[in-house]
Amino acid sequence: MQQIFDFVRHKNVKALVKEGIKSEFNHCCAYCGSKSKRLTLDHVIASSQGGINSWLNLVPACAKCNSSKGSKNLTDWYTVSLPCYSKDRLQRILNRYSAKSETFPPNRSKGFA
Repeated sequence: MQQIFDFVRHKNVKALVKEGIKSEFNHCCAYCGSKSKRLTLDHVIASSQGGINSWLNLVPACAKCNSSKGSKNLTDWYTVSLPCYSKDRLQRILNRYSAKSETFPPNRSKGFA
């Protein structure tokens, strides 16, 4: 059986995808807006909540926001828990997901309220 090459797991491509996602947000945390050289990538909809493991579901996040969010529902966590909540940043995250996938996640996913 022929094995299909997985581009996302290829080291160089994976690094370019990460850099592209961070560049899209000007190397700032998508949630709080802080600029950091040590941004991580966060699943907008956690894998444990049915989120896809794809660049479409990833945004740059500072360590503080990433650990605070965990697998919580994005809108519940962001609008209630984060003191630096920004309606514009939340809308940008939601628009990024919907514009690239042309749809919001299925209802079975708890990532968006």
